[in-house]
Amino acid sequence: MIGIDGLQIPLLLMQRYGLKPGAQVILEFGVEGIHVLPALADWSEIEGKSLRYLFRNLGDAVTVSTQQHKDAWRVAVYASSGLTPVGELVYGLAGDFLEAQSTPVEAMRRRFREIEIVGEQ
Repeated sequence: MIGIDGLQIPLLLMQRYGLKPGAQVILEFGVEGIHVLPALADWSEIEGKSLRYLFRNLGDAVTVSTQQHKDAWRVAVYASSGLTPVGELVYGLAGDFLEAQSTPVEAMRRRFREIEIVGEQ
């Protein structure tokens, strides 16, 4: 519907396509119509989000490796002294955190403790 404030798209319709309130979108205007696309996050945005999340939940002794895949951003989480990932954070291409697909914080904490114990020996 086009109102006095411009184009309004019902929230239920946007949610059907995975968009949430506050999501950034790009409008593409063409001869065949208007396309609404999610604004995609870039590498630095995903890495920054990941490091802030990990700092709040695990502390600062972590490093990450961020890679974009076809359907999501995947962030491997490492203990700062380790070579084997202790977990993975997953983000949608638009930058939304996919907690259900990510390694739970408690599981990463356990792996950190295992690395510390092995490292002390």
